[in-house]
Amino acid sequence: MKLHYLLYFTRTGYTYKNLGEIDGFALHRSDCDQNGDHERDEETDLKTIPWRRTRSRSVQNLRKKIVKLKNWKERGERCPCLYRIFQKPERRLEKEESGEETERRRIEEKLTPKKISRGYGSTFLMRSGAFSLSLHSCTSHLSFLQRSFSALRRRPLRSSTSVSGVCADSKVMLKEMDFSELDKWVQSNGFRSGQAMMLWKCLYGNNTWALSHDELEGLNKDFRKMIDENASLKALTVKDVLKASDGTRKILFSLEDGSVIETVVIPCDRGRTAVCVSSQVGCAMNCQFCYTGRMGLRKHLSTAEIVEQAIHARRLFISEFGSITNVVFMGMGEPLHNIDNVIKAAAIMVDDKGLHFSPRKVTISTSGLVPQLKRFLRESNCALAVSLNATTDEVRNWIMPVNRKYNLSVLLQTLREELQFKHKYKVLFEYVMLAGVNDSLDDAKRLIQLVQGIPCKINLISFNPHKGSLFKPTPEEKMIEFRNVLVEAGCVVFLRLSRGDDQMAACGQLGEPGDSRVPLLRAPQQFQTALL
Repeated sequence: MKLHYLLYFTRTGYTYKNLGEIDGFALHRSDCDQNGDHERDEETDLKTIPWRRTRSRSVQNLRKKIVKLKNWKERGERCPCLYRIFQKPERRLEKEESGEETERRRIEEKLTPKKISRGYGSTFLMRSGAFSLSLHSCTSHLSFLQRSFSALRRRPLRSSTSVSGVCADSKVMLKEMDFSELDKWVQSNGFRSGQAMMLWKCLYGNNTWALSHDELEGLNKDFRKMIDENASLKALTVKDVLKASDGTRKILFSLEDGSVIETVVIPCDRGRTAVCVSSQVGCAMNCQFCYTGRMGLRKHLSTAEIVEQAIHARRLFISEFGSITNVVFMGMGEPLHNIDNVIKAAAIMVDDKGLHFSPRKVTISTSGLVPQLKRFLRESNCALAVSLNATTDEVRNWIMPVNRKYNLSVLLQTLREELQFKHKYKVLFEYVMLAGVNDSLDDAKRLIQLVQGIPCKINLISFNPHKGSLFKPTPEEKMIEFRNVLVEAGCVVFLRLSRGDDQMAACGQLGEPGDSRVPLLRAPQQFQTALL
């Protein structure tokens, strides 16, 4: 959309002065009488005006004029400089809209003029449909004028929403945006792109990880004021922190609607520390060995709510554990069921100027949602973990109902096809060992056949009992025997024992006690004797 701008420079009782052209915008010339009234001709062809000068010279002229007016009171002038920028509305867009809607908006604009504060002045939506920016300050400077021109050029005539679909009348959540969205939002409010980068670093870099407006250091006064009025920084509130006997921490967060999610911080060997983040409140997958699945799905977490889990973990434990080195999306919920927010949150985490995690150390886990899995492999450069947990469709249909829609052959064939076109890190297959269900040596041999042709590692995970579970954990000796079969076949295998289970912080134990609403599925007859 092409927008036309007219600039008027006035001092009451003086004649308008021509200031040439600045930043690509045409500046009009007009006359003014003692009362400040002026005449203007919006239809004048600017190219035919004889006093039009080159940009560099006109910028110099404008700068000199502003300097001259700084001490207007001392020189006996009657008012400071006043700038007005008029934006002619785009009539072509009105024709494309329905007549009824156009008329409704036109009447609304006439009856309710909008006024937006801009620090040095105000923006008005005039009765004609044009914008007018008035700067009443003798100290107004060139860079602020350029910001104002840029903001008006980007502002749609009838915009009801702002960045990321947030209503313009409500505060935006800064951590919902990636950097490109944050940059657009900052510029739409009349500030430079460089200030967007400074804000980005306050949120995610420089060991600041700001969670309140008071922690936004290094930003100028006007920029901070705009953020205070229009943006929110904090999405989560720490409700409690529980410490397990092995040093694992479980953080309980409260959401705005009163829901509670859990995040686990796991100190590892060799100076590594992992944070296990949640992506949903509850889970819709109903895996039979997982307590979160018994809750059912309550809601998806937003991008900000996911990212802040990692930020809080860093802030709380940096002095004790050092920097958080790994992020795993293995907390509450199925990450790929909330794929839009998960991919966006992961991108913020691996951004060089953001939280700056290595992509290979940010792992997204899935139970096997094939369409979302394809999208993840094509759009994200983070690592992938697939929760397998069975070697036959019969068993997996029972313990992981998602298999009834996307069975083992479909899931594994998708991985083979997608991974051959784009280089990825090795897939991590997670295998929860359930005594008498999926831990036989025949299961180990079938697992070897299933993963052939897929660059992978295998995690053997000890089952962690919880209230209402029917399964028993496989003894450690049998887990080692199972692992040896895989290793002899050339598989890369890790044996993962329980961490944080005495505080219900281990794999499959997350969720509020007594909050199980989804009933267990009927077990196949051949496994009845293996259950509690």
